[in-house]
Amino acid sequence: MREYANTRIRKAVVADSTSGHGYGILSPIAQNAIRVIRDRHLRPEAYAQAEEQLKVLLADIIKEVENGMNMDTAIKAAYEKIYQSVNPAFNYDEQFSLDTCYRDIPAVGMEMFTVARKLLNDAQKSNHLIKMKTEDDCHLPCIGSIPHFV
Repeated sequence: MREYANTRIRKAVVADSTSGHGYGILSPIAQNAIRVIRDRHLRPEAYAQAEEQLKVLLADIIKEVENGMNMDTAIKAAYEKIYQSVNPAFNYDEQFSLDTCYRDIPAVGMEMFTVARKLLNDAQKSNHLIKMKTEDDCHLPCIGSIPHFV
């Protein structure tokens, strides 16, 4: 699988169909995607359990993303909440400002971060669909914010 992905990426880079992204950045992204997909197939119960936990833990952040919160800010807040669920004293900014060898980061399963990003992406898509629906409604003649049918 890995060789197949590397060959496809190499051909895409040579054909200049990667929007300027090179092999050096695309190959690790593909390798990570393969690892996550394999992990999801081998441990589906861990991902299902993580989703149940994170829907509760990240409910406020998910709601904020649905209301238009910046994704980078939301992901950072979600990661911090995940780490704090293991160690309440964990300070994200403080720990990540330290050199890598001095960081004291709680051990958390990869599935927590993968599912958190999925939930936030779903919330962002939901927000996008709501905006599209609202914009479509505005094509009608409106009086104030109430659609007026002529």
